[in-house]
Amino acid sequence: MNTWLLLRIKRSLYAYRCVRNLGISLDTPDAEPLPLFSYSETANGEYLIDASRLTPNSRRENFETGFLPEHDDLSINNLPYSYFQVQGASSDWPSPNSSRSYMWSQCIQNEGRLPIGYRMPNQRELLIMMNILPDDAWQSYKGYDGGWSWTWSKAMYMCKTEFSRSGQGHFDYNRSTFRMNAQNKSIGVVNSVYNDRGYIRAVKDVRNP
Repeated sequence: MNTWLLLRIKRSLYAYRCVRNLGISLDTPDAEPLPLFSYSETANGEYLIDASRLTPNSRRENFETGFLPEHDDLSINNLPYSYFQVQGASSDWPSPNSSRSYMWSQCIQNEGRLPIGYRMPNQRELLIMMNILPDDAWQSYKGYDGGWSWTWSKAMYMCKTEFSRSGQGHFDYNRSTFRMNAQNKSIGVVNSVYNDRGYIRAVKDVRNP
């Protein structure tokens, strides 16, 4: 291989999407596996999420009755407990409207205003909630659409998990945490420089229901 071609290859960037087996039996590969997560709606309109089918290494062993300690996305505190309960769509804090969404630091400071026993979710809990809860589990609010009008859309939701690579490498400015966009069902890193805001959908750990 000549030097010119080698330099071109080294200067190219490639992205790889990795996959792994999630428990499908090789003896019965055509059998439909049980989902890793499931939910049920409680009598008071909340959601009980069952994450007990995850392997023990993918679950948090410590049962929390209060708030999660400070942690980042690489911490064991970013794992879900086997069961956790999510408040209903009418219980966002603060109640969504165009003027009362909160910056991440404000959400952290006001976590104590949530109902006793409830807390901000971590990143993985928020990811599970995003993927399995129904569309009507997420609140809508009226906000500026970037053009000339105000429009209704699903809210943004914050988590307690810090971004472990903030200030490192390509992330050379402060990116503090992660935020869920309930409108397009995505989670991204929040850039606190632009004061990205959101709401809290509170959760709590539940012992075997």
